[in-house]
Amino acid sequence: MLREHLSQAHDAASRRVEIIDKQVAWIHAAVLSGRPTRLVDLGCGPGLYTSRLAKLGHDCIGLDFSPASNAYANERNRVDQTRCIYLRQDIRMAD
Repeated sequence: MLREHLSQAHDAASRRVEIIDKQVAWIHAAVLSGRPTRLVDLGCGPGLYTSRLAKLGHDCIGLDFSPASNAYANERNRVDQTRCIYLRQDIRMAD
């Protein structure tokens, strides 16, 4: 599944990078008013949205059930030194 999330050949699992970038810009400006905040992404997959939002100053928590997606998101977080926490958790059990 991780390979499908990261693929730029289709939008089956995650959107293409240029679409994600546009959506993140809109979320940051229109929904979050450009002000840093704390947010949770339920079903974050490999953290494609949270990593970008964190680079804009937001504190992000991402929950996903996939061990591969979680490992990828945590590694990207370590390399990029963003303010994200990624947890492997079933979102139906999130509190």
